[in-house]
Amino acid sequence: MSHRTSPTPTVGSAAPGLSTAEACRRLREFGPNRPVSGRRRSTPFAWVARTLSDPMVILLLVAGFTAVTTLWLEPLKALSRPG
Repeated sequence: MSHRTSPTPTVGSAAPGLSTAEACRRLREFGPNRPVSGRRRSTPFAWVARTLSDPMVILLLVAGFTAVTTLWLEPLKALSRPG
């Protein structure tokens, strides 16, 4: 009795993965795996600008600002009330 140790089931395949011949053919045809060149990393300023242009982020910032200012102003209103 043998137990499979593969975390994913094989569905109708004879062997897991590519054969050596297929891997060599793809290596000759496409070359080795490399990161895509030419992509520039965005600057922190660009990331902040892109993040702040999201409507959900704007909504959350406004809601947070409103909540914080309300919490700060309520005690001041209580102190200014006569009586």
